Amino acid sequence: KLQQAQVNLTTELTKIKNEERQITQAIEGAQSKIEQELSRIENDAEDIKSKGSMLKKNESDISELELKIKGLEAQLKSPFAQALTAEQQKELERLLEEHTKLSRLQKLADQELGDLQREKVALEAKLSEANREMKTLETQVYNQDSRANLAVLDVEKARLETLSQQYKDCITSKENKEKQISEMKEDKVRKESELKEVKSKLKKQDNEVESSRKRLDQLADKRNRLKNELDSAKAQLRDLGSLPEAFDKYKDSNKKQLEAQLARVTEELKGFKDVNKKALDQFNQFTEQREKFRERKDELEKGAVSIRELIRKLDEKKDDALQTTFRMVARNFSEVFSQIVPGGSGELVMKTEDVPQGTSAEDENEAGPSSRIGPLRRYTGVGVKVKFAAGGEVRVMRSLSGGQKSVVALAIIFAIQRCDPAPFYLFDEVDANLDPMYRSAIAQMISNLKQGNGESTVQFLTSSFQPELVQAADCHWLVTHSGMSRISKGTMEDQLDIVRKNQQSAEQ
Repeated sequence: KLQQAQVNLTTELTKIKNEERQITQAIEGAQSKIEQELSRIENDAEDIKSKGSMLKKNESDISELELKIKGLEAQLKSPFAQALTAEQQKELERLLEEHTKLSRLQKLADQELGDLQREKVALEAKLSEANREMKTLETQVYNQDSRANLAVLDVEKARLETLSQQYKDCITSKENKEKQISEMKEDKVRKESELKEVKSKLKKQDNEVESSRKRLDQLADKRNRLKNELDSAKAQLRDLGSLPEAFDKYKDSNKKQLEAQLARVTEELKGFKDVNKKALDQFNQFTEQREKFRERKDELEKGAVSIRELIRKLDEKKDDALQTTFRMVARNFSEVFSQIVPGGSGELVMKTEDVPQGTSAEDENEAGPSSRIGPLRRYTGVGVKVKFAAGGEVRVMRSLSGGQKSVVALAIIFAIQRCDPAPFYLFDEVDANLDPMYRSAIAQMISNLKQGNGESTVQFLTSSFQPELVQAADCHWLVTHSGMSRISKGTMEDQLDIVRKNQQSAEQ
């Protein structure tokens, strides 16, 4: 019996363990299903939130459409002009684009509404299925008598209550969404009615615009026709020439009387076939041209006065510059000549032409700028007066010998050099015709100038067969030729030797 009882207890214990395992598996399956349903409910809640934001956006679009419809109604209530301006035409085109945009938005709203309704049905089906599964789980849980799973059942009951609360929240959200969908349907119906009304008004406006456009085309054709007639009349008036003063006198006369007078005058005009009918027009045209030419002449005369004044000022400046330069060169010439020729003196004299007696400024102005004798045109050249000994005779250039002319020329060069120094000077046997005393003076002058004071230092390149310039030079170059000219650097003694040989060959 004990063994039998033990076997029975073991069997009963095994049975209880199997039932406990089955209950545990059922609870785990229920928990898994509940977790899946919770995940699905959370996803559905997210979808509902996104759809809610879409609903808000649609409501905002609907509000914007209402404002635009009100604006269109206000424009429709205003009186319609017979001829649209450019701004009104642009506004009409913009309204047509808005109409197309509103139609497109309406289609999108209809599609979104259909999507929301389908999602609503799907959510209701999911909620019903979850409700059924929850009831089944409750039945399974309450049918279990195992005390070991009471704590688990309490936890599941708490979760079940949470799911029930979430279910109720979903039901409440669903009811709110259904209410919003119902309101959106009503708004949609109302907006469709308003849109139809706007379309009707727009169509009416299009008809009115089309009729106004046709009217404008007719008016434009009429205007072009009248403009062509006006141009033709103006062309006829131009062919007739200038209108006489009697035009105003006869413009209100009877046509028959004018035709009779015209016939009579036409008969009289037959005797004047060769008369220029456009003489009056030509006279008026030439008169206008004469006035323009007179104005142009006055402008040119004013310009000529300004130009003469400018020429006078420039002549004065040139005269002053010439006088200043000449005085400097003349003073330097006197100093240089007295240094080259001890006891002698030299003077530069400006030569001028003889101005005709009795020539006044008024006569010069009448003669014109080309014949006017300006200040610069008075000078004809520079004369030279020199004395080569103290108390000697004053002589001019044409009475000087070749050597004396060379002295005067070198004195002028040195005088100009003091006014405007050049970097270097090239002299080619300038001492060939000079007397020994003058050659020494020239060599001393060149030596003084080449030393300078650091600012006016100049360089002289000379070729000479005289000992004076050779002795005053700092550097010596020898030129030899035996079939071909060659240049080489040498000393003063080498060059003096060449000078002596050259003088000996010249004496022989």
